[in-house]
Amino acid sequence: MLLLPGLGDPAETWEEASLALAEAGYHAVALDLPGHGASDKPRDPALYRLRAITPLLDTVADELGATRLAVVGVSLGGLVAAHYAASQPDRVAAQVLVAPPGLSPELTPFMRWLARPIIGHFLAAPPKSLLRRGLRAMVRQDRAVPEAFIELYHRYRHTPGSAGALVSMLRQGTARGQLRPEALLSLRLRDCPVPTLLVLGRDDPLVPHSPGEALVAEMPTASLWLVPECGHWPHREHPEAFQQRLLAFLAEHIQRGATP
Repeated sequence: MLLLPGLGDPAETWEEASLALAEAGYHAVALDLPGHGASDKPRDPALYRLRAITPLLDTVADELGATRLAVVGVSLGGLVAAHYAASQPDRVAAQVLVAPPGLSPELTPFMRWLARPIIGHFLAAPPKSLLRRGLRAMVRQDRAVPEAFIELYHRYRHTPGSAGALVSMLRQGTARGQLRPEALLSLRLRDCPVPTLLVLGRDDPLVPHSPGEALVAEMPTASLWLVPECGHWPHREHPEAFQQRLLAFLAEHIQRGATP
């Protein structure tokens, strides 16, 4: 099983879920996406396009010896997971998409600013005080963003090449203030046969839930969990409830101990 973090997030965002999955008998691997966390930060902007990132999941799965796997992603990681599942439906047994962008083409004002070359670099690697405010503005539960996590975020965001990688990744998926068609989940998911759990926070300031509700209604293989009192990080804001839902969904579709 592959766990994919969001834009600017390190793999450590999945620490609690990884432990719960291991205790339940699953082999789960949390990845740093290109340009994120401890991953390399290439200068070529083309390497941050979805069509360049999704094949990397095949490489990881091959190295793990996984012929079938589940993918779980939050925010940008959910977008990557969905595109991978749509392109490899015979390999992906199930997917869990947590607050993924791409349910509608519109970008939030913050995302539009982040895609700009100069101001975007500042927003991608801000001072710690501004980073703290920004992260806590995304959630309804402050426990999702403890001070130790802010320290970790700040260190990774100020790694050489990190800010440029984040801006490049966002710019590769947007044009004229909207998502490019290739990044729209509505175009990728509607006919995807892979069992799907879509998890959305009712109070998410970045991903409105109404487009997700409409999309799931058109997908016979999908179900929706709309989490109350929750912002952009359901897996961190309500970890126990998230882990229960995740395990119940996985139990329906994959065999423990057989799928990384």
